Amino acid sequence: VVMQDGGERFAAEGTMAEPWVFFSLQANRHGDVVVGGRTDVADASADSVVVYNGRRVVVREGDGVDLDGDGAALEGVTIGGFDADGAVLSDEGWFSFTAWLRGTGGEALGHALLRVRICRADWDGSGVVDAADIGAFLSSWETPAGPGGVPGDFDHDGAATGADVA
Repeated sequence: VVMQDGGERFAAEGTMAEPWVFFSLQANRHGDVVVGGRTDVADASADSVVVYNGRRVVVREGDGVDLDGDGAALEGVTIGGFDADGAVLSDEGWFSFTAWLRGTGGEALGHALLRVRICRADWDGSGVVDAADIGAFLSSWETPAGPGGVPGDFDHDGAATGADVA
């Protein structure tokens, strides 16, 4: 899978401690899928990601963490890594997962149950639903099918049709 910008792929050389590439795979009744794994990004402290529908990184190792629910990441607390298979993707668009946290010095702070809201309409993954999402969706809708399926197939019926736009 190539991420949205085309510059990052799931891949890892692995070590004896972490010989795996993928650590998580969840789906919901709408056909949405999140895949968690290690990538070939140069920064080893940010090489683990969770990708939504093969297009959008929704959470990454090194991301800040909002522990008190006020919408702002807590200064000095980041995702240090993801627990294998400790996740659920709800039909309502919530991705809940367990991860270990680290401080600014890289020290382990413990484990947490976290969640991220995934908005299907935020097609470009900017965090805001706006006109740019319409353009990004229409561009993918017109893209021919590839190994990953039909990019603009929003309703997951196997074809990009007017129903996807509606």
